[in-house]
Amino acid sequence: MHTQLAEIDENLIRHQLTALQESQALKRRKEIYEALHPETKVGGGEKGARGKPKRQSDVLVSFTQDTAAKTGKSRRTVERAVEVAEKLPEEIQQAIADARNSSTTSSASCRSVGKQYWAEP
Repeated sequence: MHTQLAEIDENLIRHQLTALQESQALKRRKEIYEALHPETKVGGGEKGARGKPKRQSDVLVSFTQDTAAKTGKSRRTVERAVEVAEKLPEEIQQAIADARNSSTTSSASCRSVGKQYWAEP
């Protein structure tokens, strides 16, 4: 899993990915990171009597903090990109990927498509 994480990091940093490809890579990175560090998931850590982590040294960096630091992106940018890949159905992602101009599709465009889809009754 550490090898996969390193490969994803390299692709995110060195390759020119479309917004959708980046979103999908970040989603996969999140899955791997949380599998390696389940205590970083929301509600995943072991807590003491007052709801605080048992030892300060046991607190790990969250997925978004780690990814932001390694990619140079903001935490919010990472969160939004993951949200696109998590919420857009596979068939919509495939349609975006198949579009002729998918290389110029921005993350805002992907979110816009997603919002239109989520708003449908």
